[in-house]
Amino acid sequence: MSHQKGRARVACKLCNLRRVKCDRTIDNACSNCQLAGTACELINSRRGRYPRTASRRVDECTHISTAGNRQSPVDLERLHSADLLESPRTELTESSESGRRDSHTRYVSPSLTELAVQHDGVAMPGRVVYMGDSANFKYVLHEVGDPFQTSQRHRFWGDNLQRSMLERLGQTTQSTIQKIREDDQTHLQTTGVFQTPSKDISEAFIDSFWKYSYPVFPLFDWAPFYADYNAGSISPLLLNAVFMVAVFHCPESVLHDAGFSSRYLASLTFYRRAKALYDSSSESDGVTIIQATILMSNWWGGPMEQKDTWYWLGIAASLAQSLGMHRSKSYVILPEPSRTVWRRIWWVLYINDIHHAAVYGRPPHIHPKFCNIKALGEDDFAGCSSVNSVSSENGVSQESKSYLIHLVDLIAKVGDCLVTKLASTDGNEIADRTSYNRLLQWERTLSDRFRATPAQISLERGFWPALIQVLYCEYQIVFYRLLSTNPVTVGLESPIFQAAGKITRLLEDLLISGTLYNAPFIMSVIVQPPTYGNVLTQFTVYPRFLLLPWFVS
Repeated sequence: MSHQKGRARVACKLCNLRRVKCDRTIDNACSNCQLAGTACELINSRRGRYPRTASRRVDECTHISTAGNRQSPVDLERLHSADLLESPRTELTESSESGRRDSHTRYVSPSLTELAVQHDGVAMPGRVVYMGDSANFKYVLHEVGDPFQTSQRHRFWGDNLQRSMLERLGQTTQSTIQKIREDDQTHLQTTGVFQTPSKDISEAFIDSFWKYSYPVFPLFDWAPFYADYNAGSISPLLLNAVFMVAVFHCPESVLHDAGFSSRYLASLTFYRRAKALYDSSSESDGVTIIQATILMSNWWGGPMEQKDTWYWLGIAASLAQSLGMHRSKSYVILPEPSRTVWRRIWWVLYINDIHHAAVYGRPPHIHPKFCNIKALGEDDFAGCSSVNSVSSENGVSQESKSYLIHLVDLIAKVGDCLVTKLASTDGNEIADRTSYNRLLQWERTLSDRFRATPAQISLERGFWPALIQVLYCEYQIVFYRLLSTNPVTVGLESPIFQAAGKITRLLEDLLISGTLYNAPFIMSVIVQPPTYGNVLTQFTVYPRFLLLPWFVS
């Protein structure tokens, strides 16, 4: 049937949104818009000329945040201004330099259509902004087009959407919201979340984090992180999370110089600051939030603590999956340096989530079957080298990199065992036994250096192989008991007894070598009084061991 003479070739926005027939002509509005009393605007059809290829996205997208790459942290002055009300999730506002553009790109969740990716060179370039469930946004942008395409207020699509929503509220409501935010900011300043220790003490904390914690938490490239720290532009949320982990291992003299009477008080102080910043939603960079919450999962204040390791791992896992870190297609839009950072973040999170789920017997926050990220390799640690201003002692070594690479492979076997057991409703012994056998055979994949530990363990040789052997034996015990259909007996020939004996010997070797207190937090759930009471009593002579920071006076 031929079209009516003068009929528009595309529908108007209202009819397109309502999915009804549009009778718009070239000169006159359609009947639906006339009836609704709205302007009849034609959609910008992209039919036949919309390039749905990965290469298009790669060409359009260039940079992404890795460790809070920004020109400034939270802008305190603007937190008091009306601009915060206009855009509470971001700090981007109209600037006198609005005409200046650069090559940086500010990202939202990779699942969001590219129409929402806007060039932004004003304040905080290269960020991943969490926008919640983006499915509806993606549909509207695809079907209707960008309603803010001609807006001159903000370059970023999400800022325009946020302001448009708030403009629909009454003036009284807007004023009340602004007052609430000002009160929150006053509370943050009173809490001291923006205070930092002196330069010397801060350097000591950073050095401690580099030596003892960064090898197992390489959540960002070190050089950009350290440059932002020196420039004072590091995210306060991330910095306090780093300090919280750093005080687990730093010398006691540094803690005393910082004014802390105990290691527990120091870690509690920085934990509360990081938590306050997280609760205030002052940080809008999704990657930075994930990095910080993973570090905050090292906190355990006591048996009655509700926001403990499991709580923070859940937050980090939820946000990471909302940004698409668990799916390889999300990495297509990223440059290679950012891909390696994302992979390290994802696998560190995955290791800790599956580990704690296994030892506590809980369903993991991350389902292994829903993830398809390739395993870590040597190339993924290219950005983990030290800089001149930080001691090159310890830190990331060839052995520590191999430890993480092997642990990723081990934790994949652990995840299979866990999911097989939890998903089995009728006791599928064959599936359980198959997954457990894969776990037992994992040790054969290790290099000779990691299969056996030297007689004299040091941080340079034997420390990381000893840790992974302890974890491997622990997983054998966990799943032997979990998958057993009969009552577990502990005799001299029992696999449980042999694995527990090996763990005890390794812990004693680590204790004698003086390296036990360097062990990461993931080891704390292994050393428990009921199982290794005789070893635990010896830990008191090593008060820096992070398992017992709350006992140190």
